[in-house]
Amino acid sequence: MCFVQYYSSNDILTRVIAQDLPAESTLVEKILTPNPECATTDTPIVDALHTMHDGKFLHLPVVDRGKDNIICSGLYI
Repeated sequence: MCFVQYYSSNDILTRVIAQDLPAESTLVEKILTPNPECATTDTPIVDALHTMHDGKFLHLPVVDRGKDNIICSGLYI
């Protein structure tokens, strides 16, 4: 289980700034990443790193298995 959507600084850079959208009126829902990859609290670090490397992203949201709780906004490398 993971989020339905997630956003990071990369979303702001590529979906707002790069497209010259007005930050004052662009809604967060317009820049969210749908269906992001996630780790759970029991995911081995090496697996999380492989997921991030293979997906070419710097943030990996972590969720508590079996719950709807977000543990942190992401694993930053």
